Amino acid sequence: MTLALTILGGVAAAAIAAVLAHRLTSQRDQANRRSDLRIEYLLGAYRALADIVHRDLDPATDRARAFEQGLADIQLLGSEEQAAMAIRVGRQLAAEKRADFDDLLLSLRGDLRKELGLEPIASTPSHVRVVEGD
Repeated sequence: MTLALTILGGVAAAAIAAVLAHRLTSQRDQANRRSDLRIEYLLGAYRALADIVHRDLDPATDRARAFEQGLADIQLLGSEEQAAMAIRVGRQLAAEKRADFDDLLLSLRGDLRKELGLEPIASTPSHVRVVEGD
């Protein structure tokens, strides 16, 4: 009888441990997928914004569509501060036909580097533009 109880107790403990391990692994996997998705979309948003720095924004181009989508993605997946900055950029662009979004780019870069485990960079980015010569 004692042996049966010991075996039954061991089996029950193993089953509980397996369920807990599965649950913790599932939660960790879900958090990792969420983080990967956030990084993917914010990286795309960063690239879209960086792509239009010091360029005319023609509404008929794919570049303009990517910029609009980037601002929307930042509002969805960025930090509260980044979402507010994206809204300000959109409103400033609508009102003045131009917008300054260097602070937004710096914030995105900082968060992305942190998420990717990279060291922070203090310098401001340089956006190189190749233009036709005269």
